[in-house]
Amino acid sequence: MTLSSEDCRDVILTSRGNQCGTPTQRALLVVAQYITWLRLADGQPSEKLACKNGDEWYTGAIGQSRLTAIGPRVKPRTDQGATMDTGLRGKTVLITGATRNHGRASALAFAEEGANLLLCTRESKDMLEETAQLASGSGVRIVTELCDVTDEAQVQSFVQMGIKEFGQIDVLVNNAAWRARGDLLSIDEDLWQKALGVNLHAPFLTCKAVIPHMVEHKWGRIINYSGIAPFRGASGQGTLKMATEGLTRAIAREYGPYNITANCIGPGSIDVARTAGQATGPAEGQGTLDIPVPRQGTVEECSATVVFLASAQASYITGQNYLVNGGAYFH
Repeated sequence: MTLSSEDCRDVILTSRGNQCGTPTQRALLVVAQYITWLRLADGQPSEKLACKNGDEWYTGAIGQSRLTAIGPRVKPRTDQGATMDTGLRGKTVLITGATRNHGRASALAFAEEGANLLLCTRESKDMLEETAQLASGSGVRIVTELCDVTDEAQVQSFVQMGIKEFGQIDVLVNNAAWRARGDLLSIDEDLWQKALGVNLHAPFLTCKAVIPHMVEHKWGRIINYSGIAPFRGASGQGTLKMATEGLTRAIAREYGPYNITANCIGPGSIDVARTAGQATGPAEGQGTLDIPVPRQGTVEECSATVVFLASAQASYITGQNYLVNGGAYFH
């Protein structure tokens, strides 16, 4: 790149790698780890260096006594490489079922992006507080509350409490789930009703409570958990999660004009802890791991997808189901 004079101001460097200049010009010179070369204002190519003074960045060459200011647009890469600005810092994220597994992983991932957290669970307050404690290291604001997401009054009260605390809710992650496993004739009706309430009725209620505020602010992200079951034709979980995908697409179509996106994430065989009730019956999509990526996935791999779908980079993605399943649906 070539730097123009209007982009530039100079900083005097006394020696490589030392703090230098006046107090307002103090900078630390570091060698950037780009493999490219920078063409300075004088037209001579030289190895890229950078120094930082507050939010200002400068470039120059080894051995030069003066560096050229280019503002915050060019930064040296670290050993970890460049990071993506998700645009989530300061946003508020509501996550249901945030006590462990996917919910906890999503909470930690959003906290790392600087998002405030509104977390709920139906009955495991101690585990919810553990999630909040883990996420608090990121320095974000966190509110936890018990809430039965199948109860409309409780959902409305929880959402209103969150809006009062944070001002608005920007991202909704419907993670709470209950599995109704077995074939059509073997599924217990009580279990079916419970799974119907948690997997479909609850997202309906939370979306209904949150979307009016997203419409008001003309921005929102909704991520609903689906799974591999709809692709396997599972009577219980597959039927309910397919209905969740239908709800998600309806929201995407109806509220896209308000800059609100709605997507699903579809985990495959993920290494998670389950309660005794959830562990009964054959696991849809598990069986053998004869899949293109022959291993179980992790909740962190899923939460990274959730964060991406909530990010500024995913603003043109809506009504989709992102499958995180090692290619299992091909089999």
